[in-house]
Amino acid sequence: MADDLASFIESQKRKLEKERAEVLRAQESEVSIDHKTHQTIEEVMEEPDQTVYDHAQCHVYYVMYQDCYPRFLVSNAFKALLMSSD
Repeated sequence: MADDLASFIESQKRKLEKERAEVLRAQESEVSIDHKTHQTIEEVMEEPDQTVYDHAQCHVYYVMYQDCYPRFLVSNAFKALLMSSD
């Protein structure tokens, strides 16, 4: 019984570690930004501070607002979500 419990705990630890590694890999993915924004970040990286990625963040939010969000509003996924909430 104790061996079964220890085996179960070890399998759960391995499973959690695998999931953690997947999340970390996903966080390491690059975001596609325009050349000007990338160049601005490169310049700021010479003397970085806590605002180093603020320009990129603003750019990403702008792109999401101008492109991704409007496309989401007319997508089948959003329409299905609206139908399921009724």
